[in-house]
Amino acid sequence: MSRFRRRKGDPTPGEKEVQLGLWEAMSERASGFVRRVAAPDPAQPAFVVLACVLALFIIGFILQASHAATTLGLDGYEAEVIQQARYRAAALVCLLMGVRLGPQAFQRLIPYVFVISLFLLIAVWIPGIAKPENGSHRWVNLFGFSFQASEFARVALVLWTADRCARMGAERMAETRNLFPVVAIGILVCMLVFLEPDLGGSVVLLCCFFLTLWVGGASTKKAIAPLLALAGVGGWMAFMANEYVRSRIHTFLNGADGGQVSDAEVAIWSGGYTGEGLGNGLSRRLGFIHQETDYVFSLVGEELGLIGMLIVIGLFCSIAWFGLRMVLAIPDRFRALSAFGLLLCVLIPALVHMMVSVGLAPPKGMTLPFLSNGGTSLVMSSLACGLALGAARTRQSASAPTGSRWSPFDRIPQS
Repeated sequence: MSRFRRRKGDPTPGEKEVQLGLWEAMSERASGFVRRVAAPDPAQPAFVVLACVLALFIIGFILQASHAATTLGLDGYEAEVIQQARYRAAALVCLLMGVRLGPQAFQRLIPYVFVISLFLLIAVWIPGIAKPENGSHRWVNLFGFSFQASEFARVALVLWTADRCARMGAERMAETRNLFPVVAIGILVCMLVFLEPDLGGSVVLLCCFFLTLWVGGASTKKAIAPLLALAGVGGWMAFMANEYVRSRIHTFLNGADGGQVSDAEVAIWSGGYTGEGLGNGLSRRLGFIHQETDYVFSLVGEELGLIGMLIVIGLFCSIAWFGLRMVLAIPDRFRALSAFGLLLCVLIPALVHMMVSVGLAPPKGMTLPFLSNGGTSLVMSSLACGLALGAARTRQSASAPTGSRWSPFDRIPQS
């Protein structure tokens, strides 16, 4: 399994050979994979990512309209469709603004944005601003708008982490004295989300933060060790202090009747290969609540069947694959790290949502980006994707082939 390489300065290839460890061999293979995967122009895979996001936009709107048509009266249906249109119009504006600006346009403002996100996480406990629901403090109400503070904090933390990694460089990030303050601040943000309480949101935030930090140059040992320790301590605290968490884990491990989880699995299996058809699903009429938000993937399986689920999974996988090619082709360190972390902010919640819906993970109220009903998640997911795509904007290279695909980023001047 081991591979060999010649030490630098050896006179002949065969005189001195050093056996590589498993990690070094894997690193070499990963480096070769990266060189093969990277696109010649980041704008080309960015175009595919944009197309996939817009396709999910359309599917989500159709699903929400279908759900409202069978659960609400005529007046309620019209109001819901108008509200969904407003949400998606606002999200589309954020997406296009992100594409136009990119994270590089306001890199100097990132520390201030990060401070605002910390204030919002604290404001969920301030009377008059906080909007507690069902015993949780996740929402704030400012200027007549209600939104979930942790969604904004996820994007802000990723941008701040990418900025710190880019400013310090890989060599300085490898030093403990430089890495420790960044890790401490990231853990603080995760703890604020955990105390809302929002265990699932804090886990997603933790993964986005540490993966961005690791790709930004932090050593595997120094980055993964705090992640595992914090995840273990946080999970144990949540399990011991919260009966709700214990019941969900017990349901997942023992396969007991989990209410919404069982309803989601029944809905998915009832769809078959082609689904029951839009508006023909029975689960909502049998008391399946929150199917349009926390379990919208089961709605996909019920009404669009296995084919519909494969299409949705394929769109997210395409975002992941072409997003990776886009990130690897971006020459600037800050823009590449920002795009990587921002795409994680969309892909990790999507993965968690789909795993919960099919019974592969404990129940968690996690929305499916672009498909679930909800304004904050939709707008912030769109903003995150828009900024990631904006990081890839570039002019067409003079040496590029004349038959290359047109991209909407080609005519956008680089800042």
